[in-house]
Amino acid sequence: MMDRNHELPVARQCQLLELARSTAYYQAQPISTEDLALMRRIDELHLEMPYAGARMLSRILKREGRPVGRRRVTILMRRMDHHVAGFPPKFLKFITVFSSLTMPRRPGMTEIVDVQTHQPGPYLMAG
Repeated sequence: MMDRNHELPVARQCQLLELARSTAYYQAQPISTEDLALMRRIDELHLEMPYAGARMLSRILKREGRPVGRRRVTILMRRMDHHVAGFPPKFLKFITVFSSLTMPRRPGMTEIVDVQTHQPGPYLMAG
């Protein structure tokens, strides 16, 4: 794409490709071994608890003796493309029980079976 040894100057090549000139000189830094070990552990924890966010994961890692902040965990989760998947199981059980106690079946509502608790719960449908 870009050739630094070409007779056309780098600035002109970037202009023709509609790129910022700084991208021509950018060199990615390798990931440190500490970050790789931390990413591996975050990945293991994410597989065990897909509902755990950066705050929960940073607390768990601190308890394990790895002092790491929430923002660092967030950056590493983004780098690995991990996303939090819903609520923790206790919270889903609470929603199901609470909604089944307080909301009778009405038109415009439907029951959806919760995957983790295997119990139906009412949900409002927009129409």
